[in-house]
Amino acid sequence: MTTISRWGEYINGSNALIIIVGIFLSILIAFVLGWVIQYITRIIVSFDYQKTMRSFGSVFGSASVALIVAFIVLKGLKGFPFISNEVLDSIKAKAGLISLISFGASFVLFQVFIGKKGFSVYRFVTLLGTFALAMAFASNDLVNFVGVPIASFDSYVHWKQSGVEAENYLMESLAEPVRTNPLFLIGSGIVMALTLWFSKKHAR
Repeated sequence: MTTISRWGEYINGSNALIIIVGIFLSILIAFVLGWVIQYITRIIVSFDYQKTMRSFGSVFGSASVALIVAFIVLKGLKGFPFISNEVLDSIKAKAGLISLISFGASFVLFQVFIGKKGFSVYRFVTLLGTFALAMAFASNDLVNFVGVPIASFDSYVHWKQSGVEAENYLMESLAEPVRTNPLFLIGSGIVMALTLWFSKKHAR
């Protein structure tokens, strides 16, 4: 039997500390960089942003779109069960080209629509950024919710296939990269979407 005093042997404390420090550092870096970029943008744009909309607004908006698209594509496709590692590596190798195409295409579109009444580059960038942020939060929450149950299920399957007694079985299989069954992820995503849609806060 495993005693409480031996629980520390089964917890990877060094990696847990790295993750915790990484979380706080990412928040600090994001806050500082966000403040600096907004400060510089405010100096360039000033309070009369309509004058610089076509010149600076298009460049700023296109650069933002390129970064957001690269984030969505690379992060969204990472670990996607229907894409092979070869295809993913090919996409990563062409990340610069994807960003360049996104920048050029969005710049042309901004130049076309910037004169249209009611269109705002900054509003479009804010909407796209909000979508990327929502995707990141939703995927992170989904992993937090279903990660432990799925890992438990995989552990049970691996142990069952090994034929070894539970007391003698080592969970070495969990140390390797695992491709989760797509049905689990799709089902979890549907449950999350329905929960958000029918929540009381959404109804308000």
